[in-house]
Amino acid sequence: AISEALQVAAKVGAELGLDPKICMVIAIASVAVGFCGGGGSGQAVGEVADVARKVALGAKIAQGSATIAGGSLKLVSGHYRAQQLDRQADAVEHRAQRDATDLELDEAFARLQRALRTEQHETSSASEILRDDSNTTTNLCNRI
Repeated sequence: AISEALQVAAKVGAELGLDPKICMVIAIASVAVGFCGGGGSGQAVGEVADVARKVALGAKIAQGSATIAGGSLKLVSGHYRAQQLDRQADAVEHRAQRDATDLELDEAFARLQRALRTEQHETSSASEILRDDSNTTTNLCNRI
C-alpha cells in the first residue's frame, strides 16, 4: 500500500508541476518499498522506468528549448552589438567632420591674419611714400 501511495504521489506531483527530481526520488522510493514488501516488484520497476522516461523526455525538451532560447538571445545580442558599433562609427565620423571644420576655420583665420598684415604693410608703405612726396613738395616750395 505504501509503494502504491508513493507511485501515485510521484504521478500526481509531476502533474501538479512538482520538480521532476523530487518526483523521481518519490518513484525510486516506491520501487524500494515495493522490493522490500515483496509484492508487485515488477510493477514498481515498470512504474519507475516510465517515470524515468518521462523525466528524461522532459529534460530533453527543456534542453532543446534552452538551446533555441540561447540561439535567439545570441541573435538579439548580435543585433544590438551591431547597432552599438554603428553608433560608434557615426560618432567617430562626426568628430572627424568637426576636426576638419576646426582646421578649415584655423586656416581661414590664418589667411585673414596674413591679409591684414599685408594690408598694414602696404598702407604703411603708401603713407611713407606720401610723406616723402609731401616733404619733397614742401622742400621745392621752400626753394622757390
